[in-house]
Amino acid sequence: MQRQRSGPRGGETGGSPTLGSGRRYLSVVLEVPRRLRERVLTRRGGAGSTGPAAHITVFITERDAGEPGEAELLERVRRACSGVPGGEVELRGTGSFRPVSDVVFLRVGEGSEMLRELHRRCAATLPDASPFPYHPHFTLAQGLGGPELERAAAELADFEDRFEARALGVYSGDLTGWRRVGEVPLG
Repeated sequence: MQRQRSGPRGGETGGSPTLGSGRRYLSVVLEVPRRLRERVLTRRGGAGSTGPAAHITVFITERDAGEPGEAELLERVRRACSGVPGGEVELRGTGSFRPVSDVVFLRVGEGSEMLRELHRRCAATLPDASPFPYHPHFTLAQGLGGPELERAAAELADFEDRFEARALGVYSGDLTGWRRVGEVPLG
């Protein structure tokens, strides 16, 4: 499902092409383990931040007034994702969405098809807020100048790590912050 959106994205959120000012969202994410997040930050010399809950976004939907509450949306996501087995997720090397969007990311190797299937199932249930086709990735830097993005890409070009995906986190929020509303077990 693709929802029609009004107003521009990008410049209003410090570089996010998806999140808009004054809008609320429900986001389904695969959280990246703390040890992996710390390894990324160490490799980057502490520059930048992957956020308090480093993640790979699986799906994001915009919430409008009058729509179902968080509990019902969480249950819809659980039903949509039921039966998808968890598995190993591999992060390997860097990529970029430039020139379309100033984002540098770690590529998802193994596990990318599982993430695409989870996204497809969520998109069949709820409207998709992203203006782009789904591409599983772990954002390293966004909304920075060209040299800073190039440095982020170079610093982690040879990065490799793996972790086990057992559950998805579901968050509700906006540009002022995010709150965990539940978990979706995989398998």
